[in-house]
Amino acid sequence: MHPGPGKVLKVTLLLALLSGVWLPAIRPVVAQDSAEPAAVTVTLPTSQDWTATSVVVEAGDQVQILAFGTSPMGPSVPDGTPAGNTSCIPTEQFISADLPCYALIGRIDQSAPFLVGDGVTFNVKLPGELFLGVNDDFFADNEGAWEVTIQVTPTAERQAPSTQATPEPAAATPPAIATETPVAAAPLVGGQQVTLLQGSCQEPLAIAAPVGETTVPTGAFRGQQGALPVASLTAVVPFAFDTLLAGDYAVVVAAPSTEESQVLVCGDLGGAARQFPPESSLGLSPVDDSGWAGIVYLAPNSVDPGSTVLSIFVSPMTPGAPAG
Repeated sequence: MHPGPGKVLKVTLLLALLSGVWLPAIRPVVAQDSAEPAAVTVTLPTSQDWTATSVVVEAGDQVQILAFGTSPMGPSVPDGTPAGNTSCIPTEQFISADLPCYALIGRIDQSAPFLVGDGVTFNVKLPGELFLGVNDDFFADNEGAWEVTIQVTPTAERQAPSTQATPEPAAATPPAIATETPVAAAPLVGGQQVTLLQGSCQEPLAIAAPVGETTVPTGAFRGQQGALPVASLTAVVPFAFDTLLAGDYAVVVAAPSTEESQVLVCGDLGGAARQFPPESSLGLSPVDDSGWAGIVYLAPNSVDPGSTVLSIFVSPMTPGAPAG
């Protein structure tokens, strides 16, 4: 099927806008390492002391945590935030008498609690699972939850490619019902270019901000071979959450700059948003029969209200789609 004139014009406009942005001097708003895994978003209920995040870290890893939202902490604290209440003096009944009341705190396994607040970046000293909690002395009157984004940058040693041979998934014995040996799909690679546009996917006007390049998880494959891989990126753009939803903006994802120019997906920003905590999730549609699709998640940046945290997830939805 040949695209119509309108589709050709739209794709041409997108490529023309993107061609002047993705140069070697341009860097993402948030620095991305080529081996950096995708960020993990955790909904943290404030009505319990500790919540396991399932994020396991090793000594030397760098961990960045961002938190936002409000949650009632009883009659005296109707709008508790992850930063806590510095005017309160915690007693020995709190999880930690040395940290602010009602603040977001963390620990690695059974280590001593540390302050997370609205956001923190630190290097891991001891390995283990990351737990997040609320520094409180009574949890029954707490309501709601906070949204927390966790990004782990492994040490250089962990990022180095392994010298050991990894068994190819295609070598596994196919099911008895298969009549032909399945051909393994090309592995998904990152580097897709994410850009925030002014205008819409149908009528792009200008580049609002380069967002960054996607990455894919590294390490040993686990789970079912049929699992669909995803390239992702979490970054901060210098526009307030309400500004993005009230104006005309779109997110576009293009193939890596090392490959032939191709717009993969695009999505206009808009629609209803959750109020507590504020957030919005939107779809990214294929462009010019690319065979790709995706999701973009928006949330206010609690560290800087004038900016927004974007999380983008994209994937080829059909075996014949280019690997990116």
